[in-house]
Amino acid sequence: MRKRIKHYKLILALMLILLSLGMTIGYSILGSDIKMTTTTNISSKFDVYIESIRESSSYNAETTSGPTITGRNTANVGVKLLAKNASVTYQITVRNSSTFPVQLNEGESSIPFSAAPDIDGIVVTVSGLYQDDYPIVMPGEALTFNYEIYHDPSQDFSHSTVSARNFSITLVFDQCDYDEGGAEG
Repeated sequence: MRKRIKHYKLILALMLILLSLGMTIGYSILGSDIKMTTTTNISSKFDVYIESIRESSSYNAETTSGPTITGRNTANVGVKLLAKNASVTYQITVRNSSTFPVQLNEGESSIPFSAAPDIDGIVVTVSGLYQDDYPIVMPGEALTFNYEIYHDPSQDFSHSTVSARNFSITLVFDQCDYDEGGAEG
């Protein structure tokens, strides 16, 4: 009978050891961090460029060079104003072929919003873009605005000072987040 009791005690001890070992392993499995690795492919392209620049109106002015597009984001034109009140306007079209909306980056673009004449009385302005509130250009869409060069009529006009000059405008766009409620840059 003593052998049986020892045998039962041995079996009971082994069962307790196995139960204790099983609980330890189970707790360590449930208590450990699970590491998961995933892969995501995002396919997008950034492609914003000046599609065209063309003269839309002219009064006592002539285009001496261009208009041309350099590096896809700079428009260049040479202009000679021939008389007081002379002016020339160019229409610039920017195309967004990206897969996301874009908005003009004011800090990196060279856009003349000031209507102050330079030393020769020449003023360069932009219409169709609004400083500090640039339009969002959606994928596949275009943005068209006017680039005007004119002589300020309140300034003296002299052929010696108003000769052919080159002008350029550089546009830099950034991706922007857009939802129905508005835009975030």
